[in-house]
Amino acid sequence: MFRWKSKNSCIFCDIIARKHTETEVEVEFSDVVLFRDRYPNARFHFQCVPKRHIKNLNNLTSSDVPLLLQLKSCATEFVQNTLGSVENFLFGFHRPPFNTVQHLHMHVIGPVNEMPYHIAFDPRLFIFIPVDKVIKKYRTKLHESHVHPGAL
Repeated sequence: MFRWKSKNSCIFCDIIARKHTETEVEVEFSDVVLFRDRYPNARFHFQCVPKRHIKNLNNLTSSDVPLLLQLKSCATEFVQNTLGSVENFLFGFHRPPFNTVQHLHMHVIGPVNEMPYHIAFDPRLFIFIPVDKVIKKYRTKLHESHVHPGAL
């Protein structure tokens, strides 16, 4: 769990800007970065965050589908290149109001088979939502926004 320095400061924005020297960025893509979680809930726990400050899932729009795909791609490449198979990892978000940092962040956490049960990372419950489900939701919204009312 990260703590803000002040009301107007965002720890993730500071990490992205390299102002938070205690946290090393592991991977950087054009619009996202990935770094180790300071308070891990598993042997490997990372945060993959957009460089653009987005408060949480509720602030995404259908135009953010490419960003969501880049978050997933960054995490997938990192896990495959450094830790092995992605099959034993969770990639996902906490639904508001269950966010500890008000900057959209995707948890990259595993190996799942070594993790103690933690309600906050159970994809069967309402707190944690896998990235593929979020992508599907916003792709559907994108498709619906391009369907003309008379076409139905």
